[in-house]
Amino acid sequence: MYERILMIITYYNLSISQFSREIGLNSPATIQKIITYKRNASVKTSGRILNRFPDINYDWLIAGKGDMLKSESNKENDVEFNDYNNKQLDFIEKVSYQIFIIERELKKTSKKCENINIKDEILEQTNNLSQLNGFLSGVASKKYFK
Repeated sequence: MYERILMIITYYNLSISQFSREIGLNSPATIQKIITYKRNASVKTSGRILNRFPDINYDWLIAGKGDMLKSESNKENDVEFNDYNNKQLDFIEKVSYQIFIIERELKKTSKKCENINIKDEILEQTNNLSQLNGFLSGVASKKYFK
């Protein structure tokens, strides 16, 4: 995805700092990390990009499928990324962050735990939380962007 973000930046003739400001980020650090470490953008950052640059094709940005810019027929059928969807994404990001914190605490606890059965149970619950977090990301990227 980082390559496609670079293509958008180039297409609109922006610097990374300008692009970051355009999508509502206070600092270019997020975009710089995505590009430098060849990462995917978060659901929220992807939403910001699609919201600010409505001509960008969702499938192209997320999966590299199709053309960078939407066709005229796609533009007519496109539903705007509205405030309701932004609130839903904010909620999902908050839940995902809380899950991340719980996972981290469970991992710390499992390292301190001497009882093998309890340690295995903690690790299993940590895996369940990871799967839930992945599911939430999938729901957000499919349900709220289209």
